Parts: sequence; C-alpha cells; structure tokens
Amino acid sequence: MANLTVEQHDADTNDPEAARLSALQGLTRAVYWEWDLKDRCFRVPAGHDSSIWFPRLGPEGAPDVSLIAPLHREHVRQTLEEICNGSAPQEFAFQARAKASAPYKTLMLRTARRAPNQTTETGIVQDISESTALSERARLAETKLLDAIEFLEDGFVIYDADDRLVVCNRRYKQIYPLSAHAMVPGATFTDILKAGLAAGEYAEAVGREEAWLSERLEQHRLSELEIEQRLADGRWLRIAERKTADGSHIGLRIDITRIKQNAEALAERAESIRAILDTVVDAIVTIDTHGTILTFNPAAEQMFAMSRDAALGENLGTLMTGQNAFPHDGFISSYLGGQAANAIGKVREFTAKRSDGTEFPVELAVGQMEVGGEKRFVGIIRDISERKQLDRIKREFISTVSHELKTPLTSITGALGLLQGGLAGDLPEQGRELLEIAYRNSERLGALVSDILDVEKIEAGRMSYDMRECDISTLIGDCVSSLKTYASTYGVTVETTGLPENPIFTGDPDRLTQVISNLLSNAIKFSRQGQQVEVRADRNDGWFVLRVRDFGEGIPLDLQDKIFTRFFRVDSSDDRHSGGTGLGLSICKPIVQAHGGTISVTSAPGQGSTFEVRLPA
Repeated sequence: MANLTVEQHDADTNDPEAARLSALQGLTRAVYWEWDLKDRCFRVPAGHDSSIWFPRLGPEGAPDVSLIAPLHREHVRQTLEEICNGSAPQEFAFQARAKASAPYKTLMLRTARRAPNQTTETGIVQDISESTALSERARLAETKLLDAIEFLEDGFVIYDADDRLVVCNRRYKQIYPLSAHAMVPGATFTDILKAGLAAGEYAEAVGREEAWLSERLEQHRLSELEIEQRLADGRWLRIAERKTADGSHIGLRIDITRIKQNAEALAERAESIRAILDTVVDAIVTIDTHGTILTFNPAAEQMFAMSRDAALGENLGTLMTGQNAFPHDGFISSYLGGQAANAIGKVREFTAKRSDGTEFPVELAVGQMEVGGEKRFVGIIRDISERKQLDRIKREFISTVSHELKTPLTSITGALGLLQGGLAGDLPEQGRELLEIAYRNSERLGALVSDILDVEKIEAGRMSYDMRECDISTLIGDCVSSLKTYASTYGVTVETTGLPENPIFTGDPDRLTQVISNLLSNAIKFSRQGQQVEVRADRNDGWFVLRVRDFGEGIPLDLQDKIFTRFFRVDSSDDRHSGGTGLGLSICKPIVQAHGGTISVTSAPGQGSTFEVRLPA
C-alpha cells in the first residue's frame, strides 16, 4: 500500500504483489484503501482504477469531499471523519466522480472490522453503477407490471409454490367481495377459500361445503385448469389457472355473466323457434350452397312422406319433378354469381313428389341467411293441392255460368236494342226510360261476362291472338271515337296529343283495342268534370310507347302494385267509380305481355296518373 503521491504510485508499479492487487481491483471494479491511524493518511495501491473515486484528505487535513455529489456530500464528510477517528461504519452508498470532468458514479464504500491491536482501517470503494441501474430497471419493470395487472379488466392473482398469495389486482377483490378481506400477501389459497365459504360466496358450495372445498383444492393442484364458477349473487366466472416452472400458480377470473345470459336467451329463442318449426303447417327445409338438406321439419316429413333422417344429406332436387328434379348446387352457384337473384324472396309454383312417387303442386318461397359465416337457404313449401282443386272448380263454375249467361244476354240486349229502335212502335216516356235502363244494364252485364270469360281463358292459357299488321294510329282513333259519348257523360274530353310517323307494327288489333279502350275508359272515369284525358304514341328505339294520361285523383303509391290484380279497385268517395268490375287492368297486363311488351303506371295523389304501354315496333 502507498500514500497517494505521484512518485510513490510510480514506484509501486514494479511490485508484483501490487500488480496482482491492481488486476484484482480491475476485476471487481473497486479501489482498495487504508487509513493509517498513526500517520493519519489514506493509502491506495499503485495501479488502482483511476475512474473510481477514493477517500483522501484536503490540504488542511480534513476529508476532501469536493468530488462527492452535493446531495451526499455532508454524509460522506461525516463518514470519512468517523473513519479517521477509528469508528468507521460497515458500508454505505453514495455518488461521486474521480475528477471534476468525469460523470458521477454510484459507489459503495465498505470497511473491514479492525483488530484490537491493528493501527489501520481498511476497506474498498466499489463501482455499483451497473448493478444499481439494473436494480432500478427491475424495479421500474416490476412497477409497470403491477400497474398493468391493476388495470386488467379481469381478476388476476399469483400464488407462490406454497400456495400463498403473492399479489392480486383490485378487480380480483371486486369479483370476490365477501372474501376480499382475507386476500392479503402471505394468506394461503385454502384460507381465502374458507373465508368465502364462511360468507356463502360460492353458490355451488351451499349445503356441501366440505366436499366442494376438497374438489376445488384438487382442481387447483392441476397444472392446467379452466372451469366455470357460479357465485351466490348470480354472477358466473370463468377460471383459468396455470402452474409456472417454479411451482407458482397464475390465475385469471373472467366475468362471463352476460355471455351466460345471452347463451340462455339464445337457447330459449332456439327452443321457441324449434317449437314453431315443429308446429307450423308449412314444410320448412334448410339447404347449404350445394343444395344439401340440413333441416327438415315435421310438416315436411308429413308432406313428403319422408322421415327427417332419410331427408338429411339428400339434395333438394329429390323432392321435385321434371326440370326441377336436378341437383340444386348448379342453380345456387348461379345465384351466388348474381345470375338468379330473382329467385330469392319470390314465391314460385312447382310440382313436388312424395317418397312414394306421387306428385302434388306446391308453392316455394326461398330466403337467404348466414350461419357461422356460411350462406344457407331456407325454403318454405306449401301444399296447394286443395287450393288448386278449388280454383279449378271455381273456374269451371265461372266458365259454365258465363257461357250459360252469354247467349241469353246477347238475345236480351239485341231485343232491347230493337225495341229502342222502334220495332214495337212508339213507347210512352216512362217506358222509354225503363227500356234505356234495362238496355244499359244488359250491356254492362254482357261486358262483365266477357271480362270473366277473358280472365278464365288467360288463366287456362287458352287466350288466342290473331297477329297481323296493325296501325296504332287507327287503333287509337277508333277507341277515342267510340268513347266520345261515354266521355261526354262525365263532362270529360279526350285529346290525341301525338302519333308516330310510322305507325305500322304486328299485333292483334282486337285485343290491343281492348287494352286501349280499358285505359281510356278508366282515365275518363277517374277524371273530374271539365278535365281532359291525353293519349299519345311515340316510336323510340324499336318500341311503340303508348301513354294515357289523366289529371284526376291519382293512385296512392302503396296501391300501384295492386291495380293489375283481379277485382281490385281503388277506393274513392266519388260514386262514378263504383261501376267497374276491377278486371280491366288484370286483363290488359297479360294481353300486353303476350305481345312481348310491358304496362306500368306513374301516379301521385292529386296529380293524376299516366299509364304506359310499351310494344315491340
């Protein structure tokens, strides 16, 4: 050891023992020092680490603390004075630097116990900056981890290898409020469970506390655990526990009450749906995108005389006949490609077959849904055999009655016409009025019978068409002329506002006259006295477009899709509108469609209506 003078420091560099001590100081990142009680001076070995501060005296013999961090300067001064007086402390940490231009380091000064006859105090100054930084980082990491655990939405807990509580977050205590008082570090898992049992916290344990405790402890001993737990207040928890390599247990408590409630609600809903499906009279069949049957309700079993087990896995085409008895995966593929979207949400008629081969008519409505990210199709099938039979009987009855009425009505109308023409001579005024009423009503009844016969022909597919060259201008002119008297009775005028330069096309003139007359008579009937009905025709892009416009009451939007159905009439307070049969427009539509055209209406209440007929030119 040598006093710190440059000369003596250099002289000691050749001392082998000093060299070994210097190397040892480098390995330990420390400076060894001595305080000589007799000479009252500090000595350090030659070759010491010059980057580490060491104790020394100032020019006046007092401890030099000029290189000590201001925060620790007074404490180091007192400690060095104690060392100088022979009563040094064991160890203490502080910050100091080796020279004024160097950064501060965290140092630890340690002293050895001095023997009774020893005249020196010995010790070391060790650089602990790195370990202090590591400790600080570890402390910060632990603080962050504890903060993160505290902010978890789920309950978090750690038990050590002896099953003693290490840490739990606030949420964990909130989940178990009745046993939270027992959750202190060092408390055993068993003690905490017993506290909850005593407070009646676990619904599943009521009446079997000891057995429940034994089962729960056995579950806890497992290295991997996921269970559900019901608490006394009705809440449900999912418990997940894992054992770490050192034998500790890490646990999560997740409140799944809402999930349970939703699951129960879904189960109840599914049970309700199942009950509906089991009791509904229509067959309900669910298929996948390949047309494979996935569900088959009891009504379907009865309708197709096929058990559910036999139907599941079969293709929907096995329930159909003719062109519909093909595997439906091709049709569904075209639907998914956007080519057959019209089938969804529409009601169509098919001929189905039972398992014994008998055929029967059905209505099929198809809807789409998504289950688990996969498309499913639901078919609602209704047996319409009885309805078809009733329709057939009704059509036969109407046809028979109509035909039976038509011949005598023609005779009656003809006879009344002859009487009006004076065949029986002059009649008194009252007789002429009665004759006029009889003649008008016989014509009206004849028109009704003709309409009914036309409807019957259309439904039976027996409506005939005499397609030949037509002049649309002539058709419009004839209809306007024939309705002038009818229009005058309503105080309405009919005006032709435009005709095409080339009016020739192919069609059935009688049937198209029926369409134009129906549209004009409706427009007249729904116009107010003094108003005008406009009719025009244009030829555009290969189409004849015929428009009949009135300025009457208009048709509500929600009724516009219904006016082309049989026997439908728009309600009105005007008694003039009550004379129609509601068949005219329902006859016009199939006639126009038979010509390859379309018929539509544009209307708004109070602004009148415009009926548009488009026919191939």
